[in-house]
Amino acid sequence: MRILHALALVAASTVAASAAPAPCAPGNFPVRWVIARGTATACFPTDDKAAEVCYRITPDMAPRRVATPPAAAPPKPAAELRDSAICRGTRCTPLGPRAAAEVARVRKDGYGEFTVTGDGRVLVIEEGGSRAAWRVDRDRKLDLVPPRMRHENGRFGLTSIQIAAGVMVATWADCAGPCGLSTIVDSRGKNVGSWFGAGHAITLDDQRIAILPTDEDARLLVLDAATGRRLAAADFDVAGTEMQLPALIDDRTLLALYVGTARDQGGLWEFRFLSVAPGKPVRSGPAIRIPWCRE
Repeated sequence: MRILHALALVAASTVAASAAPAPCAPGNFPVRWVIARGTATACFPTDDKAAEVCYRITPDMAPRRVATPPAAAPPKPAAELRDSAICRGTRCTPLGPRAAAEVARVRKDGYGEFTVTGDGRVLVIEEGGSRAAWRVDRDRKLDLVPPRMRHENGRFGLTSIQIAAGVMVATWADCAGPCGLSTIVDSRGKNVGSWFGAGHAITLDDQRIAILPTDEDARLLVLDAATGRRLAAADFDVAGTEMQLPALIDDRTLLALYVGTARDQGGLWEFRFLSVAPGKPVRSGPAIRIPWCRE
């Protein structure tokens, strides 16, 4: 009798498991990362933006649905804009009159973003589709230098200025994309190192930057922030996918997130743990996939 009862329980659990829906996540942007004690949780907004669907992502287990975690405080930058001054810790340098007026104007319009290089010498102002780098001590914009023209009628436009490991990473494009070219730029406005394919610039530590490619032909790079020297490079089979903002687990590990296509032509999220340890080649773990939910 006990054996029959046990078999009945196993059968019932098997039916329940087979009836349980397969894990899925909304195909909405942007993803919100929560990194706690070396563990990553990816949260995707629902269609009405009223809630999130969150999954715990680990390298040795299938993605696990979890409760929505609270937002984590962003890391404190080495330098930042406070009111009308650039501050590094408790030491602040007031902006000049022209830069201060520009900051006030952008704040009044209500849709600008401000970042500062690690040495506190350059303020980057992003406003809508335009961006500029202001040299704080000279109270003027830096004249950033684009790549050489690739064809006779081409013209490069500045599409982004990211701050990583305290330095600027400027990206230029001469088409609707993907065709971006990027380079490290120092606080004098001088290009450092060679040009490379566009991507997300991620601070690994004070000396190293990772470039996770957003263009199909670009490579994953690890660069020396001071010299632009390539410390490591890798190509991964992610052709036709779209890179989202990755998560930094620690100074040796990144978690990349791509938009992919499932066998049934539906969308999916693809995660890959990347090892970026100093002095070693970049290595990729196996793909971890979550299909997009369908109505």
